[in-house]
Amino acid sequence: MLLSLEEIKKQCKVDEDDTSQDDELNAYGLAASARLETELQRHVYATRAEIPESDLDAIALDEQRHGGEDLKLAIKLMVAHFYRNREQTSELTLKEIPEGFHALTGFYRLVPYGGNL
Repeated sequence: MLLSLEEIKKQCKVDEDDTSQDDELNAYGLAASARLETELQRHVYATRAEIPESDLDAIALDEQRHGGEDLKLAIKLMVAHFYRNREQTSELTLKEIPEGFHALTGFYRLVPYGGNL
């Protein structure tokens, strides 16, 4: 997972001693990480050391110079969004993905060109 449970709890303002929601919070972390990779159309790793040599398009969260902090914040925004909007929604309460997520990720998204899209 790209965020630690401690980081997720802090973002969602959950007491770190409260373990009653750990499974749910981990699921939000995994879902937010997957959403980020889908948005970017590339693999994201927690550290540069984890990137396989064969994955030339990968990006790591520990690379501040290459967007790591932006992408980490984007994951945190998604986690908080999932946490706050976990109940069943209706058309009146439906919440969209936070605009900040797209602002933070857009620059790092790979855009396919030529060939198949």
